[in-house]
Amino acid sequence: MKIDAHAPGTVTWVDLMTPDAAGARAFYGALFGWKFEVGGPETGHYGMAKLDGRNAAGVGTPPPRSHLPPAWSVYFATADLEATVAAVREGGGTVVTGPTDVQQEGRLAFFTDPTGAQFGAWQAMRHTGAQVVDEPGALCRCEVATPDEPRARDFYRRVFGREPTLVQMAKAARPRWMTYFGVANADASAQCVVQLGGKVSVPPYDGPRGRIAVVADPAGAVFSIMSARPRGSAVPASG
Repeated sequence: MKIDAHAPGTVTWVDLMTPDAAGARAFYGALFGWKFEVGGPETGHYGMAKLDGRNAAGVGTPPPRSHLPPAWSVYFATADLEATVAAVREGGGTVVTGPTDVQQEGRLAFFTDPTGAQFGAWQAMRHTGAQVVDEPGALCRCEVATPDEPRARDFYRRVFGREPTLVQMAKAARPRWMTYFGVANADASAQCVVQLGGKVSVPPYDGPRGRIAVVADPAGAVFSIMSARPRGSAVPASG
C-alpha cells in the first residue's frame, strides 16, 4: 500500500544500524527486492531502501566507537518533537539523543521507555517516512516486547495517545521493539534468509494475522517476516 504521510503517534519509519552496511544492502536487497539510494558523506552514507521506487526503510552505519549491536529501530511520527521529548521524560522514559536536525529531512530524537525498550520519534520535513507499507518487502507491523506490560502500555498511551501492540516476555529477556516485514511466503523467505547467510531464530508458525518467522541477518540484527493470512481463513489447529 502506498502512503504519503503518517499520523502522529504511528510508526513512520524503521531503519537498521549495522557496521557492515554494504553487506546489509546485499542481504536485504536479495531478500526483499530492495534497491538502494546511498547518500554522501554528509549523510554518513545512509541508504534509502526503495521498493518500486518508494522509500521502504533505511540502512546506516552507527557512529564510530558507539559499540552498538546491529539492530532495527522504529520511529514514531510527531508533529512537535519538543512536546514528545517532554512527554517521554514526564512518563518516566529517558532521552538517549536529540532533538537533532537531520539536514532538511526532519528532526529526530531517540529514547528508552521505562521498561528498557528503545525507540525514536521523527518530525517530518522533506522525509515523510515509509512510502509503502503492508505488502511484500515493506513494513507491516511493529510490536514491543516487555516484561512490564501495564507500565509500557501506560507510557505509550501517555506519550502518543495510542495503544501499542505489546508482547509479554520473560523478565530476563531484553525489552525491544520488533519490526515485521511482509513477504509472500514466510516459509520460502525463511529458507532464503539462511541461504543468504542469516539465521532463523523462530521457525515459521501460524499466528492470528498470518504466518510468521523470527530471523536475523548475517550481522545478527533480528527482525520478523510475515505472510498475511487471506481474509476469512482460519488459523490452523495445532497438535
